[in-house]
Amino acid sequence: MHEFSLATDVQAIAVQAARDGGVSCIHEVRLEVGRLAGVSIDALTFAWEMLRSTNPITAAAELRIDVADGEAECEACSYKGVAQDYLHVCPSCGALALRITGGSQFLVTGLSGE
Repeated sequence: MHEFSLATDVQAIAVQAARDGGVSCIHEVRLEVGRLAGVSIDALTFAWEMLRSTNPITAAAELRIDVADGEAECEACSYKGVAQDYLHVCPSCGALALRITGGSQFLVTGLSGE
């Protein structure tokens, strides 16, 4: 389960940012995860719940995840819109020319604490 590894990285980033900002207790860590990032939100949340108590700075931290839609553009008909997966068939013209342009990100976007 690579989500545990991702949760470990998120915790490390959050702890470092908290230390850099003089925060001793994180209340919330915010993420933006693209729908096409290949991440199971349930597995990531579970991993975070298991991991957060291993560091006193993150012990009380809730994980808030914003899921971003996938985005695509068709090189044949110029369709621009939502992509549900990496299937490269254009929903507008049926061409196999759909190029994924967004929705694969995994970003720590912020944290709050005291």
